[in-house]
Amino acid sequence: ALEKGEIDMVGFLNPSADEFDKVTNLPGIAWEYQDKFPAYFFSITFQDEALADKRFRQAFLYSIDREEIATQLWGNADLTKVQPVSQWAPPPGVTLDIEEYAYNPEKSKALLEDMGWDFERVVEIVWFGTDMPDQLPILQQFIEGVGIKTKLVQTDGARGLEVFYETGDYEISWVGGWGRSYYPDTTVVGCDRVYPNGYNSSRYCNEELDALYNEALATVDDDARNELYTRATAIWNDELPWIPLYAPQSLLLIHEKVKGWRDSLIGPEGSATIGAVTDLEKWYIEE
Repeated sequence: ALEKGEIDMVGFLNPSADEFDKVTNLPGIAWEYQDKFPAYFFSITFQDEALADKRFRQAFLYSIDREEIATQLWGNADLTKVQPVSQWAPPPGVTLDIEEYAYNPEKSKALLEDMGWDFERVVEIVWFGTDMPDQLPILQQFIEGVGIKTKLVQTDGARGLEVFYETGDYEISWVGGWGRSYYPDTTVVGCDRVYPNGYNSSRYCNEELDALYNEALATVDDDARNELYTRATAIWNDELPWIPLYAPQSLLLIHEKVKGWRDSLIGPEGSATIGAVTDLEKWYIEE
C-alpha cells in the first residue's frame, strides 16, 4: 500500500534481519529508525549475597553477546542507552567514560572466579506469562557458557505484581519494559522505592545515586544537571542495578511525496523515538 501511494506513512515495522535490506530499499520510500518499546533487561535480586555482588552482575553481562543476538533477531538494536540513567543523552560533543560491556566470556569467567562463585549452584531465571520469550533460550546458552548454571522458570502473569514487586521473591527475572522519558526513573532504584512506595523490585540501594538523581531532577541549569547525570551514569554503569540488554529499533517508512518530516524527528542524532515525531503542522504533501 505504501509503494502504491495508497498510504503515506507506516511506523514501528520490525522486519527480520533477512527482510531488512528489502524494506529499506523500496523505490520512492524514505526510512528512519524508531526506538521500539520495550527495552529488555534482566533484574537480579539484591536479597541474595552472591547475586548482590557487582562482580556477578558484571560477569553476567560480559557473558552475553548482545550485539550478535540483536543482529540475528532484528538486524539492529541499540545497546548503549537502555540503561535508565542513559535515557538522558549527554550534550553534543560529550563522550561518557563508561564500560560498554562488550561480549567477553574470559573476563566474565575471571570475575566469577575472583568472587568465589559456586559453579555448582543453579540460578533460576523467571519469566512471566504463557509463551516463553524467543530470546531466553539463546541468552541462557551464553550465560551457561561461562559456567553459570541456570533454570528457566515460568511464572503465572497474574502473580507478577506479587513475585516481582511485593515480595521480590526471585533470583533473576526477565524484563521487557521501561518508558522513554529523557529523565531517569527514580521509582525503580531508589532506596525508599520498594513497593508500594515505588517499583524497586530488586531492592537495590545506593544513597549517593539517589542524591544525584534527586538533585538533578530539581536542577534547572542544563550544565549542572548534565554533570549530575554524568556522575550518576558512572555509578549505574559500575554497579549495574539492572542488566541492560538491548532496545530493538523498528522502522518508520514515509513516501517521498511527504515533505517536512525529517526536521521534526526527535531523539538522539535526529532518530525517531517512541513518540515518533513532532511539529506535524510542518508536514505537507507535494503533489
